[in-house]
Amino acid sequence: MAERVERKCDRIDILLKALVAALCVAQVLIAQTISTNQVTNTFHEISRNPLLYLAGTVMLFLLFYAVALFSRRTLLVSGIIAAFFNFIAFVNYYELQLHGTVLTVQDVKNIPTAARALGGYTIQITSETGAIFFSFSILLFVLAVFYSKGVSFKSSRKAGAFTLLLLCFFTYCLVFSPFSPLRFLDGWSWEIRYYVDSVPVGVTENIRRALLGIEKPEGYDVTEITDITGLPGSDNRPDIIFVLNETWYDMDHLIDFNTDVSYMENYDALDAIKGYATVPMIGGGTNASEYELLTGNSMMLVNTTTPFNDLNLNDSKSIAEYLKKMGYATMAAHTEPAGNYHRGDAWKALGFDVTYFQPDMRGLEYYEARYSASDSSLFRNFTRFYEAMPEDQPRFAYLLTIQNHGGWDRNSPDKDTVHIQDSQGFSEYEQQINEYLTCIQQTDDFIGEMVEYFSNTGRDVIVCMVGDHGPSFLREWDLGEEYNLSKRQVPYFIWSNKGTEEAGSRDTDGAEDEDADGTVDVDGNVATVAEKDAHRNVDICALAPMALKAADMPLSAYYTQILRLSENVQVLTGGSDEYIDKNGDGKDIYSGIEEAELVRKYYYMEYNSLLKKGRIDALFDP
Repeated sequence: MAERVERKCDRIDILLKALVAALCVAQVLIAQTISTNQVTNTFHEISRNPLLYLAGTVMLFLLFYAVALFSRRTLLVSGIIAAFFNFIAFVNYYELQLHGTVLTVQDVKNIPTAARALGGYTIQITSETGAIFFSFSILLFVLAVFYSKGVSFKSSRKAGAFTLLLLCFFTYCLVFSPFSPLRFLDGWSWEIRYYVDSVPVGVTENIRRALLGIEKPEGYDVTEITDITGLPGSDNRPDIIFVLNETWYDMDHLIDFNTDVSYMENYDALDAIKGYATVPMIGGGTNASEYELLTGNSMMLVNTTTPFNDLNLNDSKSIAEYLKKMGYATMAAHTEPAGNYHRGDAWKALGFDVTYFQPDMRGLEYYEARYSASDSSLFRNFTRFYEAMPEDQPRFAYLLTIQNHGGWDRNSPDKDTVHIQDSQGFSEYEQQINEYLTCIQQTDDFIGEMVEYFSNTGRDVIVCMVGDHGPSFLREWDLGEEYNLSKRQVPYFIWSNKGTEEAGSRDTDGAEDEDADGTVDVDGNVATVAEKDAHRNVDICALAPMALKAADMPLSAYYTQILRLSENVQVLTGGSDEYIDKNGDGKDIYSGIEEAELVRKYYYMEYNSLLKKGRIDALFDP
């Protein structure tokens, strides 16, 4: 009789633990769904995968149940673990809303940067965060009722160990196995699973990618790229200036609207090669855009959204390292601390001789209550650093700005100088848009100041400027899937103070081109001003070789390959094994067509450049 009663109690104990685990899982799923649901229909435009959602639910249940089996204090431990997941849900909600990403394993390295960036936003309690807190409060109340009723639990370590082993086996099959179903899912990046389907699946996939580091392209064969050659170029060695401008975006590229004043006059009037460059992410991801601009490497092969934090950049190939081998002095400047995305170390690893950060800045100015230093005041510091560079060497100088960083609700409406006249159904964003467009107008003033300065330096100069991404509120605008590419396209220009007719031109086969106008287009043919103003779309990875080509400088085999494919390809960082052609159509890099072959070999070359052993330096050097 006693044994029967004990067995019955054991069964009741197991069932109660399962019930506690199920209640915790249900509440955690509610919290995580609320926190990530804000971008389900506007950021990626794909539907949920019910099998992955179920898989994430199973992972959570096995975790909670294993802990419950191990511990006699089931209620307390379960509540603590649930609190941890709810904290992650809160963080994800604000990360997605303010920065466009979810919390990742890599972000632990970037806590100081994240904390500093939050200073520019107004954190508000919303209905979503309120719902998360309310659901968690209900869970705590239920657990407290169990405790008040004297419900006690036994520990069962053997059953707990078995459950943990089952969780590990299930996770391995789902995520780490070569036959994992995740290998066959489409999406811009691994975070698609995090956003839409399952936080547990997303977290473990993030861990897998963090451990893996670099993705090896399917069918990688080094012999397919060894015969690719570069172009010789002339002896021209102008100073080259790169500017990555924070949140510089052309709203008119996405929607039609009117404003009471013009806000991009200097850019529109600029006699330069210009158009739109596609960046890796919508409304965020400065470090990803920066990495692509400076290295020419697509983010497709690196398993992180913050490469400066997570990649070993020592001895990396970059435009700075490339130009140093051609006798250039190199310099980089940013108004934030050197610890921001570890730029202090990353820039030196990429080949910059001298770097300047927050302590080096003087007389920074701000637009009323906004906390980000103005482009103009930062540029005045930049010219001081530029003029300190060696006189007897050509100079490569890189400026990363901060002025246009969100949020865009810092000032009162009477401080805005640009006002949208037709909100196009986005009236709730009107105040943010007005402040944002006022910032863009100030960036346009900076363009005028920069052009005037470099027109009078007495040195040959080529300037390449591009935005890092659009404003974060674009992710919330449900314009349809066909507009998602436009949300990733930012303006760029390549301008010479000597006129592009003096830079010379050649096509990617090395032939010289001439015309009465004498200007250079990005195809290597001479272009009229009208053709230059046609706003040609390219990937941001193509800008460095385009700038070198405009200067008629030698091009490595890697840069030559990028130029060749850029004639028909506008997105390299697309979906899995996918690029986007000049018509906006996604295509498989293994389709066998000519442009796909160029892209495939580009990825083989990128992978080779990322290797520490087996890299063919001749492919990447001048």
